[in-house]
Amino acid sequence: MDNVSIVRNVLLGGWVTARANTIAAGQNLLKGTVLSEIKSATAAVAGEGNTGDGTVGSIAIGPKVKKGNYRLVCTGDGFNVITPEGSSCGYAAVDTAFASDEISLTIAAGTAAFVAGDVFTIAVSGTGTHRMVSKAATDGSGTAEQVLMVDTDATEADKSGKGWESGEFDAAHLIVAEGESAGDYRDEMRVRSMIQIETVGGNY
Repeated sequence: MDNVSIVRNVLLGGWVTARANTIAAGQNLLKGTVLSEIKSATAAVAGEGNTGDGTVGSIAIGPKVKKGNYRLVCTGDGFNVITPEGSSCGYAAVDTAFASDEISLTIAAGTAAFVAGDVFTIAVSGTGTHRMVSKAATDGSGTAEQVLMVDTDATEADKSGKGWESGEFDAAHLIVAEGESAGDYRDEMRVRSMIQIETVGGNY
């Protein structure tokens, strides 16, 4: 992306907060780019009191993964996948690949069968680096979390930057991945007090 010197009144007002960030290498981003932090997941840790001796593998995070602990809780014939917020994002059968837009994995049976109450924990954390939000992200950067405050060229290496975390924004000046629209993220931005305002747009 070629940066150009134009006035882009992305921030319109509201209750404004901002935080320093790091833009991941390989990106040349313009002010107004909607950002998401890259996340990573640890290996699954079996509960100390588990009866079953199977394992969890093929762990992959999806675009909407949340930071915190995911818990896999055996219900007798499979596992409920519980998010850090305490809701379920699906049911994982043993020896069958499980996939969701938050986390994917495969629970393999061992010699001793799983019983109700057996549990695994998978910790998801932020890496501290951000990239342009995308619904197709495979590194957890699919949730709108910040709006870039200044043009930032991180083509060659990670680059320090800063992003707004709340405020009212001109939807016409918000930038997301090709083939997507700012409207795709309107609801989740509103939950974070990042309000999209529809205007005529333009350089004014």
